[in-house]
Amino acid sequence: MLKFLPFKRFFTRQYSAVSLEEPLTHINYRSIPSGLVNTEVTVLKNGLTVATYYAKRPISKIGLFVGDAGVSSDPALATLLRGVFFTENKKTTTFVNRRSMDLIGANFNLRSAKEFFAVSAFAERPFVSKCVELIANALSNKFYRWEMEDALEDLLTENEFAKADTSLYLLDCLHSVSFRSGLSNSLVPQAYKLKSVSCDCLERYARDRYTGANCVLVGVDVEHQFLVDLVQKSFLSQIKKGIKLNPSKDLFKGGRDLRLESRGTRSTVLLGFAGGQLGEKESLAYALLRLALCAGPSTSWGQDKSRLMNTINGIKLIEEGKLTSISASCLSYLHSGLFFIEIVGEGKYMKKIMTTVAQALKEVREKGLTASEVARAQKLLKREALNCFSANLLLDDIGQQLLFKGKYNPVHEILKRIDSISLQDVSAAAKKLANPSMVAYGVVDTVPYLDQLEL
Repeated sequence: MLKFLPFKRFFTRQYSAVSLEEPLTHINYRSIPSGLVNTEVTVLKNGLTVATYYAKRPISKIGLFVGDAGVSSDPALATLLRGVFFTENKKTTTFVNRRSMDLIGANFNLRSAKEFFAVSAFAERPFVSKCVELIANALSNKFYRWEMEDALEDLLTENEFAKADTSLYLLDCLHSVSFRSGLSNSLVPQAYKLKSVSCDCLERYARDRYTGANCVLVGVDVEHQFLVDLVQKSFLSQIKKGIKLNPSKDLFKGGRDLRLESRGTRSTVLLGFAGGQLGEKESLAYALLRLALCAGPSTSWGQDKSRLMNTINGIKLIEEGKLTSISASCLSYLHSGLFFIEIVGEGKYMKKIMTTVAQALKEVREKGLTASEVARAQKLLKREALNCFSANLLLDDIGQQLLFKGKYNPVHEILKRIDSISLQDVSAAAKKLANPSMVAYGVVDTVPYLDQLEL
C-alpha cells in the first residue's frame, strides 16, 4: 500500500483571481520600480563589461555572455564548450565545482544559441560571490580528453531528446533552408562532428573567445559596486582584453523548401521570410507585422481580430476542424532576421489552407495594413515589452544588447520607439513578404510547392 507523505516540497497549489479594475488602496505603487532606471554599466580595464539591475528582490541572477561562441561559428566546438564548462580548471577540480553547486543550492544553465554562448546562475543573494567565482574559474578550463569524452556521452543523449522536440527540429530545418552559412548550422550537431574535436582545437577556440572585449557579465538584483568588486577579485579580471568577435554576415536566401514525411494525419508547415536585424527600427516593424497578421498561439480562437484569423474564420476552416493553429514569429540576429508563419492542420485539407494563407499574405503585401491594425499591434507589443521585468528575460535582454550593440536601451526607450513606428514602416516590411522558404512536416503530399503558392 502506497503511503503519501505530506511533504511541502511535493505539493503545489494554484490560485486564480479576477483581474483588477482599480488599483489596490493599500499598495504604494510609487515604490515599485518603473522602467530600468536602476541599470548600471561599467567597463573594466581588460574590456569586460559589467552591468547590473538592482530591484532588491531576494533571489539574484548572474549571467556571462560570450560573443561568437554560438553554433553559427562552429556547432561542434560551441556544443562541446558548453558540455565541459564546469570541468577541471586551473583553480578547482570537477568534483569541487559540482559539490559547490550542490552546497549553495544554485541553478546553473548553459546555453549555446545561434550567435552567442551564455551561462547563468540563479541563487539567493548571499551565494552570489560563489556563483561568480565558479563562472570565473571555468574560463581557465584545461580541457582534458577524458572529461571531454564524459561530456560527449551526455551531449549525445541530450541531442536525442532535442531531435524529439518537433518545434525545435522544424525551426532548425527552416534555418537550414533560409540561410547559407553560419545561421544555417544546426543547434544539434551530428555525433561524428562532436567526436572529431580535439582538446587543442577546443582550447584555441575558447582562448580566442574568453576575452574581456568579447564577454559581458550581467547581474540582476545585485548591487553594482558589489559585483564589480567580486569581478576584480576573481579570474575574470585576469583574462586578456583581446578583440571583439562578431558572427559572420549571413543574409536570408529564400526559394528553397524541405519536406519531411512522418506518420499521422496532420501537417505542419513553416513559411519563412526575411526579417529585421537586431536593434534596428525594421525589427520593430516586423514585430508589429507579426501581431497584425496573427497575434500568436496564446490567443484563443474566435477572439483574435488579426488579419489572417479574420480570413480563416471567413471560410470556417477552424469550425470544421481543418485548421488546428496558425501563428507568426520573428527572430532577429546581428546581420539579418527571420520572419516565419507556422501552420498546423489536417493533412488532407492543407492545399486549401495554404492557398488561403498565401492569398491573405499577397493581399497584405500589395495593399498593406490599416491604421487600426497597426495601432492594435502597438498596444500588444508594448504589453510584451513590459513583460521583460522577470529575471530571466531581463538578464537575456541586457546581456544581448550590450554584447552585440555595446549599449543598453531600457524598456521606456523601447516603448517610445514602438510609438515611432508608422503605418508606412509596417507596410514596407509587409512588401518584403516574398520569395519565402518552406519546411513541411507530416502529411506532405497535399502541401503545395512554393511555385504553386505564387508568393
